[in-house]
Amino acid sequence: MTKVQRFLFFFILFLFTFYLLPFTFSSAWAVSPEPPVRQDDPLWEKALSLWQKRTEDQSAREALAVFQSLSQKHPDQVEPFLWSCRIAYFVGERESNDDKRKQILKESSDLCRKARALDPGNGYAVYWLAASISHYSDIAPLLPQIKTLAKYIPERELPYPDNPSPEWKSALENWDARWEINRARASIKIWEEMSQAKLESFEAWCWLARAYYWLGEMSETKKEQEELYYRGYECGKKAVALKPRHPGANYWTAANLARWAQRGSIIRIAGNAGEIFSHVGVVDQEEPLYYFGAIPRFMAFSLAHAGFVTRKLVALMGFNPDNVTQLTLMSINVEPRFLATHIALAEFAIYTIKNKTLAQEHIDYVLNADPEAFPAYAPENLLDVKKAQKLLEELKKLTTK
Repeated sequence: MTKVQRFLFFFILFLFTFYLLPFTFSSAWAVSPEPPVRQDDPLWEKALSLWQKRTEDQSAREALAVFQSLSQKHPDQVEPFLWSCRIAYFVGERESNDDKRKQILKESSDLCRKARALDPGNGYAVYWLAASISHYSDIAPLLPQIKTLAKYIPERELPYPDNPSPEWKSALENWDARWEINRARASIKIWEEMSQAKLESFEAWCWLARAYYWLGEMSETKKEQEELYYRGYECGKKAVALKPRHPGANYWTAANLARWAQRGSIIRIAGNAGEIFSHVGVVDQEEPLYYFGAIPRFMAFSLAHAGFVTRKLVALMGFNPDNVTQLTLMSINVEPRFLATHIALAEFAIYTIKNKTLAQEHIDYVLNADPEAFPAYAPENLLDVKKAQKLLEELKKLTTK
């Protein structure tokens, strides 16, 4: 790296750390999966109104206070406790001080336990309890309950119209056959036409971001990859502009931008790290297990291939090697058939925590798995088998050194 590159690198890092980063987790509200709501107390309306403005930190804290009042007023109702633990998690994840963050997440865990005492099998309580505990303690005792969470994850990772048109049906049918690259391109053609016909077609922009990412993963040339990932990023930004707090829109925007940046210089990575992690932060706050644990996978991959800027941003978000390992294992327990999570953990084990045994275990799992066992994501699984084969060769080289 030249002296000019070093100067620019550390100048950008300084800006992110002290000026830009404190503002990267602020945007407007949109609907995400939430616990059930009651209508039997006027305080519910006040609490939910405050929650809709939750990116204003004070509103989120005030919403938490109102829900805690509701739980004290109605100690036999599970819903106020569910909302309290969910909002406490949100507040904790936005806290920049590590000690304060852990304290708030412990409070979230306590609230989740109270919810589970009222309703032991409640999936929301398990979901937010596991997400909170993973940041400061061992989640192993929860693994049997975590295995039941797959039923709370939507069939598809992105929304589509309730009554899809023939064009939508054709796009999704082609998408299901995306291992044939021409079928994936056929889906993109339909979604591109939809987005041009109606610029506020949120679903089409989301699926375009997702589809261009897939084409980038399937491409074998750096130039084409860069073009595909950047187009995916542009489409993702269109979706985020329409629904700024939507987990899927933010995730695929971040994923495309990260892949595009990774294929450039260290200056490109440093220059885009803040935006990437602002989108990742929204997904973590709104739906930690989105897409079978996309955030743990993202963090594991980021740390496995991290430069200094990335490690700094990951740490500022409250993630470290211990809880990334736990969260990734949690994601595997939610849906072990989704092989990308095993690949992320294997890379993380090889390059970050230097645990060759753990890496070998998950590489072997992928190589011995049936990619078709999870039909909806068989194309991704087939691609991850190829990645596992390459990782196995890399592990052998490291072992013989």
